[in-house]
This record gives sequence, structure tokens and C-alpha cells, in this order.
Amino acid sequence: IPGADQSALCNAGTDALQLAVRIARTYTGRSKVVKFEGAYHGWSDGLAVSTNPDPDLIGSMSSPISLPDTSGTLPSILGDIIVLPYNNLDVASERLEREKDEIACVIVEPIIHGHGILPTVGFLQGLSELCRSCNIPLVLDEIITGFRHGLGGLQEKWNIDVDMAVYGKAMANGYVISAITGRQEFMSLLTPGPAFLSGPYNGNPVSA
Repeated sequence: IPGADQSALCNAGTDALQLAVRIARTYTGRSKVVKFEGAYHGWSDGLAVSTNPDPDLIGSMSSPISLPDTSGTLPSILGDIIVLPYNNLDVASERLEREKDEIACVIVEPIIHGHGILPTVGFLQGLSELCRSCNIPLVLDEIITGFRHGLGGLQEKWNIDVDMAVYGKAMANGYVISAITGRQEFMSLLTPGPAFLSGPYNGNPVSA
């Protein structure tokens, strides 16, 4: 996997992605997370947003409204989630440039599997370049694509430059395990660094 200087083992995509957000917030000191409309990044309060939003409530194309996927989500959490339309680099560029000092990371599925949406030519590479120019970490959610499209995932196959990537499912052929990988400057923040990670089943012997 390109850029996998270090890895940490978790149990499912949800906790690994939440860990990526924690690392990004620790690294940047910022709070907001950008995700794309229709993408699924697990069931945590902070990422279960606008996966299958009501078309009557989503707002405009240029500024979609962050809608919770589940009851029990605090309004204060939604305030830190920015939802953008997938495959629209112009809208992403405008929003990231405007709020780059508040954005901790951008999370993206290379393919929006829940809705069967493929990226347009150059979108993911352009998003990567945009994040670089804005100094915003890019997290690639390869929970579904990882190891199915190639041993290096779509990160390698499509040459997407990212800071962290998350893997699961095909990674262990049914065993309960997931992984977050990334550049050393990010992953070194994990315990015993300031970004806390614990739990008896992380990297448990049976799955590992």
C-alpha cells in the first residue's frame, strides 16, 4: 500500500475511520471534517451523515445540508461536518479554500458504492492536489475497494496521493479486523502519542 509507513489494527471500518479523524484533528488542531454526499463511512455520530439524504432536505448542489443518518445525533456534531457533492471539484475547491483553517481532514470513498457512483476522470487526483495546496489531510476510505481492485487498493491502481487510508472486509476474508495506514507523521501521533487508541480486541491474536 503506497504511503503505509505505519499501520494500526482495529475491528471494523467505523472505529478505524473515527481513529483517522482523531489523528487528523490532533495533527491539525482543527475540528471540521469534509465528506461527500452519498458516501458511507460507518455508523459513528460524526460520520453517519448524508449517506441516503432525503432529496427534499439536502439543500443546494453548491452547499448541501449535513443531514444525520440516525436519530440521537447531536446538532453540535453536525456543525463540524461539511458535506460536498461528489465529482464536483469546483465546489470542493471553493469550500476548502474558504474554510481551510477550520478543516481537519477530507474523507472520500474512491467509489461511492452505496449508490454506484464512479469518480469522473481526474476527480480524485484533483482532490488530492487540492488538499495538498490547502494543507488539509486526505483520508481514503478503502474499506470496500481495498484488496479487491488490487493489493495496493485503488490508492495504488489510480495513483491517488493520500495521507491516511482505511481498510477492512476483504483484508481478512471474513475475520473481524480493519486497519488504518498512513504516513509516519500522522500515525506517530497514536498512543503513546497524544491520539489515544486502546481496546482489548484491537489487533487481537485470532484475527491478526
